[in-house]
Amino acid sequence: MELKDRVRKIMVDWIIKVHYTLSLSPETLFLSVSLLDQYTSLFPTPRDAYQLTAIAVLLLSCKVEEVQPPLVEDFLQITNHVFTRQQIKAAEYEILAALRFDLVRPSSFEFMLFYLNVSPVPEIVEYSACYVLESTLMESSMYQFTPSLLAGASLFISRIVHRLPPWTPELSRFHAAECEDFQNCVDSILRHLAGLRRSVTMKGLYRKYSIPAYMHVSAFDYDVRGLLDFI
Repeated sequence: MELKDRVRKIMVDWIIKVHYTLSLSPETLFLSVSLLDQYTSLFPTPRDAYQLTAIAVLLLSCKVEEVQPPLVEDFLQITNHVFTRQQIKAAEYEILAALRFDLVRPSSFEFMLFYLNVSPVPEIVEYSACYVLESTLMESSMYQFTPSLLAGASLFISRIVHRLPPWTPELSRFHAAECEDFQNCVDSILRHLAGLRRSVTMKGLYRKYSIPAYMHVSAFDYDVRGLLDFI
């Protein structure tokens, strides 16, 4: 039984906020959302356990990805001690048992790093591409696309926003930007971004990328649908 879409968005938005507060790695964020979806697709999550489940997937992801993972006490403090240490540890164990300790999947962020290495771009374009890619975590329908396709489409959009050629010969070795699957992915992300920008509640990601450290990339206009016909 999968989470209802709105509930899932609230949980992912909260994970993004805590992830940013604790200065965790992007890999931790993507793994956290992956674990959340894997677990909740197998077991119904009661309303009063939403935040506890989010804490548990974050903690597990930190233990996989972080050199110095935060402690349980850090999450107790963030949540004003709503849960006990024992409850959090029990939730971690339940998730591990449900997933049979098989936690790691290839993430779209790993493909993004690969594409940026193959065809480097200015830092502001990197931040924009990561903003677009992280935004796809909010939408469960994005699972219809492969991680490599999501990464490629996010980079494609970012390059257009910053007036770069949308694709390069180096990147074409891995994805043909003109193919139907690629363009469908681009269209889906653009529709999602338009809705996210209008949202008055899902602002965690927007605020994260609105600061100088990320060169205010969330403030750019990502509605490039009118330009696609001319590319």
